[in-house]
Amino acid sequence: MTYLPVTARAALLLVFLVSVAAKARGRRHYAAFAASVAPFLGHRLARAPGVVAGVAAAVTATEAACVVLLVLPATARAGCVIAALLLAGFTVAAAVVVGTGRTAYCRCFDARIRPLRRRHVVRNALLLLVALGGCVADAVNPARTVQPAGVVIAIVAGGIAALILINFDDLVELVRP
Repeated sequence: MTYLPVTARAALLLVFLVSVAAKARGRRHYAAFAASVAPFLGHRLARAPGVVAGVAAAVTATEAACVVLLVLPATARAGCVIAALLLAGFTVAAAVVVGTGRTAYCRCFDARIRPLRRRHVVRNALLLLVALGGCVADAVNPARTVQPAGVVIAIVAGGIAALILINFDDLVELVRP
């Protein structure tokens, strides 16, 4: 369990880094993300002045904060906790939208634009489990000695997990009939 927090942090760091980078690629990309936020807020709230822009900015800023917090050992636990809270919100929001049949689009990684489906809820739930696993493993075993080779393996494993989760839509499409 010693390397589980390192693996979880590496996975979350890469996921949020790719997400923030996709939004920060330019004004057009950020505007597309901001527009995709409205269906998650409901009709009344989405039409209130400044709410969509505020939520989009808050999400982007929180994801960026997670990147910074997760990369620094002294703040990694806080980064895991904030990531877990953010991912819990994403999971619930996606489940509500999918459950109510509203049309919304996933602009998480600025990949191909796809309608939100159950697979997005599953992906967010898996990311939430990664964050919770990292938080719990770090809390249970905070004082530890680690070997450099073990850390490298944990980081690589986290990177592979992140790439799988980032490309989850494409992987689901490969295995679906």
